[in-house]
Amino acid sequence: MIPIYREKDRAKLFSRLEKRKTLFSGEVLESVRRILSEVRAEGDRALLRLTEWNLKRRSSIFTPTTDASCRSPGSSTSAA
Repeated sequence: MIPIYREKDRAKLFSRLEKRKTLFSGEVLESVRRILSEVRAEGDRALLRLTEWNLKRRSSIFTPTTDASCRSPGSSTSAA
């Protein structure tokens, strides 16, 4: 059941939301920082490249590959 919070229950709602916060690993934060940096520097060109990369990556979920094109753009780690 989804609880309904009224204005008077605001503190209870915020308390519940705070408990749901997730912590992000350093690896995730580093990836996000790199992506934002690329988009700031290259604008739409970076967005298009990253979107294309993400679409390839998603399709590879069902087709196992060691193709380097499925790794994150700018990633220097090799596939195992």
